[in-house]
Amino acid sequence: ATIAATNQASVSLWQLNSAPDNPRNSTIFSGFDAGNNRQLQTHLLWGNNINYFDSAGGAGATQRIERTATAAEVNQFETQWNHWVFVKDRVNDVMSVYLNGQMWNSGIRTSDLGSIAGFFIGQEFNGGNPHIGMIDDFAIFDRALSQSEITQLATTNTFIDWTGGAGDGNWNNAANWANANVPDAASEVAVFRDSGAGAVTIDATH
Repeated sequence: ATIAATNQASVSLWQLNSAPDNPRNSTIFSGFDAGNNRQLQTHLLWGNNINYFDSAGGAGATQRIERTATAAEVNQFETQWNHWVFVKDRVNDVMSVYLNGQMWNSGIRTSDLGSIAGFFIGQEFNGGNPHIGMIDDFAIFDRALSQSEITQLATTNTFIDWTGGAGDGNWNNAANWANANVPDAASEVAVFRDSGAGAVTIDATH
């Protein structure tokens, strides 16, 4: 089925913003109809630290919910992976945003979803406001996900970030990992630098 037929949609993704470049006007995803009207679009975050979640043709009162992130949340979005789910449910007249499995924002919205003619990840449909950061496990559903499904998505993957805080380059030193967690064989690892040149070497034992 299409989202226009079900009048429901959910978008799930993992996100980590680039600290030197954010907050800025950026778009995580943008789905639009043949008339270039927004059907599903969100910003994480806009330059004013607001998350705007737009649907069903634009950014009017019946089509948008928004929430301003706290300073602590802005820091969180730039220092760890976060799981997001954006739900548009016209059947029950609600739009919701879930952060790491918990409802973060919600509002009653009554506009119908239309057909999506094009969909962009990491920028708007016209190429504007690109996202600077990392996105993973992006998925679109033609229904409103349940709380249990959202919780499962948020806890299926656990990302562990290398910070190198100990300065010894030792993989098994917990002080080199965010939250002092040394990854095991099932972990997904993100190694990144905020600026400057650098090299990463991982030997076969890891």
